[in-house]
Amino acid sequence: MIRLYPWSQVATTESVPYNVLGELNPVLSDSFPITGKQKVEIANELMNRIEWRYIARKEGKGKHKQVVQIDKKLRVNGENILMVEHDRESKSELIFIDDRNEILNVSYDRIGRPLKWTPR
Repeated sequence: MIRLYPWSQVATTESVPYNVLGELNPVLSDSFPITGKQKVEIANELMNRIEWRYIARKEGKGKHKQVVQIDKKLRVNGENILMVEHDRESKSELIFIDDRNEILNVSYDRIGRPLKWTPR
């Protein structure tokens, strides 16, 4: 999606397939895209670039591989700013700043409500 603003400002948003749904059905993955990239340009000069990268970690053998962890990385202007690791088995998320400095651990109940916030 492209939005035009005054002063020759252009904001471009790109979506990516939701790869966790792709495990169940590739058509669903394309049907429910999520935001992947956003760029802001003024007078054809790049001012800001925000990008979310999604990675599904799998375990198992052969056709029985299942997604056990989902990682999201937020990059702003090429730098890693935030990373979130969601572990499906332990129902928890680890939130990191930069590449690997853990700042928060969030535990969830069986229906996805946060139970405990543990800062590091």
